Amino acid sequence: MKRRHRWLVLGALVTAASVINVALSPGLSAYSFRPNLGLCCLIVCSLFTGPNTASALGFWAGLLEASYAATDLGSLIVSRTLAGFGVGILEERIFRDHVLVAVAATFLGTLGAEGCFFLFAPQPHAGAWAIATLNEAFANALLATPVYYGTRWIVHMG
Repeated sequence: MKRRHRWLVLGALVTAASVINVALSPGLSAYSFRPNLGLCCLIVCSLFTGPNTASALGFWAGLLEASYAATDLGSLIVSRTLAGFGVGILEERIFRDHVLVAVAATFLGTLGAEGCFFLFAPQPHAGAWAIATLNEAFANALLATPVYYGTRWIVHMG
């Protein structure tokens, strides 16, 4: 796929994942594990691009998530932008074309994004929030494998 079209495809993937997350969020949970498909897809897509495009994808993912959350708009946008940038900068530094890297980046990226969100917009009941964040990070890490292989197939298809 041409580099100039890659950001469009990755943006469409993040948009689709965010829409699916909004539409199916209650049905995607298993016990207390509720993944954030938009954040998971953002982190995996950020592995396939550089920090600038990953930041733009993070801004877009934060804007999409904030559009239905209706609270803490700036905090969601900033935390997702920083998560995209942080993972996107790894593209130049590590061997990113491996599923274990995607799983680890998704787990740590979810913790980083949600931790950054907590710094900007502290939530009541920090202990319950921390447990929910760990559950989300584990669920996102489990979803990272199919998201990674699907994204890799789409990116390398063209």
